[in-house]
Amino acid sequence: VALEPGDRLLLCSDGVSDFVDDAQTARILAREAPAAELADALVRTALGAGGSDNATAVVAVFEDAGSGPR
Repeated sequence: VALEPGDRLLLCSDGVSDFVDDAQTARILAREAPAAELADALVRTALGAGGSDNATAVVAVFEDAGSGPR
């Protein structure tokens, strides 16, 4: 997969993917926020939707080599 600057990658447990549907996940990932805040929002959303265990998310934002981490 070719990544473009601004693309976001999500790695999450079933504690997130089972409780947050794809459309809601896409809306959260589209927000202008640091990657850690997006991951936290996904976990909070999963827990608020009834998840109680194993809700883990990591978000990575692909940037140009010269722009540094976000």
